Amino acid sequence: MAQEMLTLGRAKAGRKNLSREVTFDVGDACQLPYTSNEFDLITISFGIRNVIDLDRALHEMHRVLRQNGRALILEFSLPNNMFIRRLYLFYFRKVLPRLGGVISGDYLAYRYLNETVETFPFGQEFCNLLQQAGFSNVKAVPVSFGIATIYVADKDGKLK
Repeated sequence: MAQEMLTLGRAKAGRKNLSREVTFDVGDACQLPYTSNEFDLITISFGIRNVIDLDRALHEMHRVLRQNGRALILEFSLPNNMFIRRLYLFYFRKVLPRLGGVISGDYLAYRYLNETVETFPFGQEFCNLLQQAGFSNVKAVPVSFGIATIYVADKDGKLK
């Protein structure tokens, strides 16, 4: 599955003439195959909740960032507004697994999705984990009524 996504990413980068600027690699988030202080920016979208050892992965992200580097993490979260949260959880628990199962033929994948989202630390709890991994200037920016959050975290606290 990861190789298929990378193939699509490489094709998109090629169509946009970005093949020299963007590279795509497969690696273990808990043991990144890069030297320390190698990158200015590291991102992950809707994947950090699937990492087996979250603390180790966050430490690895911190390790491979250069001084003044930044991590941007986009992940599902739960809305703070109780009305929106109830509506969201109903959809996530009852509608999406059935609809996704019918369309994809894989009911369990959509059941897994809501379970990981509901049990993953979000908001201040995830910000605390980023700080424990060595990041500073950590902030959570809820988007889409809070169903997702962008986490911004700096290495060495130099960026604003």
